[in-house]
Parts: sequence; C-alpha cells; structure tokens
Amino acid sequence: MIPPRFCLAIGLTFTKYSRRIGVLYFWNLVGSGAGGLLALGLMWVFPPREIPAILALIPVFSGLLVIPRKPGAMILIMATLSLICVTATILRPPALVPSEYKGLSRAMQLPEAQTTLGKNSPCGFMLVFSSPALRYAPELSLTYTDAVPARSWGAITFMVKKTPFRPEEISNIRAFCRRLNFDPALLPDIEAAERAFFNALQDDLFFNHLDQLLSSERTSLYAAYDFNIRPATDDRPYFAQFLRWKSLPNIAEHFGNRTVPFFEIGYLAVFLTLLQAALAAVLLIIVPLFHKPGQRRGKAQIFFYFSR
Repeated sequence: MIPPRFCLAIGLTFTKYSRRIGVLYFWNLVGSGAGGLLALGLMWVFPPREIPAILALIPVFSGLLVIPRKPGAMILIMATLSLICVTATILRPPALVPSEYKGLSRAMQLPEAQTTLGKNSPCGFMLVFSSPALRYAPELSLTYTDAVPARSWGAITFMVKKTPFRPEEISNIRAFCRRLNFDPALLPDIEAAERAFFNALQDDLFFNHLDQLLSSERTSLYAAYDFNIRPATDDRPYFAQFLRWKSLPNIAEHFGNRTVPFFEIGYLAVFLTLLQAALAAVLLIIVPLFHKPGQRRGKAQIFFYFSR
C-alpha cells in the first residue's frame, strides 16, 4: 500500500499545468532530495525535539511569499496563527519521553541519575548519564582465559575468574554440580560421561562445538556454522546480528518454514522493503517516462492520488 502523502497542492499544480508535468515533477524530486539533506544536516546541529518546529518554518515562510498584496482576513488569521504556533514550539519544544520498555528508562530511574551529555546525529540521539548506583564493568574487548560453565537441561552458567581456578575450587564446583543435578560443561580434566550425567543431550555436537570454540580452530567453526557466532567486540557490538543470508535455506529445511520467522528476521524484512520500494519506483517513475506526449487524461485520478 502507498501511504497518504497529503500532497494536495502538488496534485493541483500537476493537474493545472499537466503539459509541464515533467519539469514540475523534476523540481518536486529535487525539493524532496534537498529536504532530506537539510533534515540530515539539522540532525547534527539540533536535538530531535526541536527539528519539527524548525522544518515547519519552511512552509510557513513559503506561504508568506505567495500572499496576495491585498490578502483577506482569513489569510491573515491563518498566517498569524501559523507563526504563533511555530514560534511557540521553537521556544517550548516538546519533551522526548523514552519508552518505559527501553533499557534507558530503567537506567534513568536509578538513584541520583543525571544526564551528563546529550549528543545528536543522524545515527541517533545519544545520552550519557551517571549514577552512584552504577559501577565499573569491563568492556567487551576484555577476555579471560579461565571459565567454568555449569549446565542444566536448558541453560549454562559461566563462572569466570581473572586467575586460574585452583584445584580445591574445581572440586567444590564438581560437588556443587552433583548436589544440585548440574553437569560441568568444561573443566581441565573433564570426562565425556561427566558432561551429560544428569542432563543428557541427543546431539553430542554441542560439546564438540564448545571445545572447538575454545581452541585454535574456532575460525573454522565461525565459517561453517549456520549462524554468525563471532563474539561481539567494541567496534562491532551487534549481539542480535546472527543470521546469515546463505544459511536461510538450510535453516528453513532444518527447523521448518514456519519456525524461521521466530528468528531475528530483520535482515529479510529490510531486503523485502527495498525490493518493494524499487518495484514501486520502476512502476511509478521509470515506466511513465516512456509514455508518449499527447493529450493527457485521467486528471481525476491524479487529483485523487496526490490529495490522499
């Protein structure tokens, strides 16, 4: 579906000057592109809550330029109200309230939370805040060589230290797992039977992949695995980008076509949106260019399309 664009003025212009529609449509597209570039530039300078009012100045002043020399009372009233509304919005811009379901909202509710920096850009609006409740945590790039994962039937808990685990600590971990029916997934001297004593798996590839991840052969596993399981780093902190285009047919065959949408399918949605936009552009922009000039009909359809 093509969303309403409220281009009544453009539709009236195209209908009245239909013989010059090529020139008019060209400048219409130029104006749209210039407006997009202007919006990107404003995103570097102004915060998001101030941009709508600043953009509203363009149609307001454009309307003032075409006011007749002897305007009627209604035109003067509408022009005055428009200036008042835009000026009031610039002086008192609306506040941006983050969604309560976002992590930022919960973080801002910490005791004595204060915003220390607000930086805007086309990539988004970044807020930096501090709170005494926050503590230092290592970055994503910090790694530790010593970890002990304990496994239940559906989850794995990793115990991590900066220093190697001592023999008595490993014994305590084994005793803890036996007492609560957990299975150690990785230990220096672990045996195959010990890994699935309480919680057996139908597929032993899990342990093979786990050992391969912690060995020098991890790069081959990264390349052959259906999902992107490379660890997130400071320059690529994208935890949710784990789908691979080339793996979609194999995933659909293995899990079923009805299960695929439950994966992170954003990549496919973006591709389908691009395909839909490209098809609409070809039908609505490229194909009409090959139409022979002559008596144009269907003015009512043009009026209806641009007035929605």
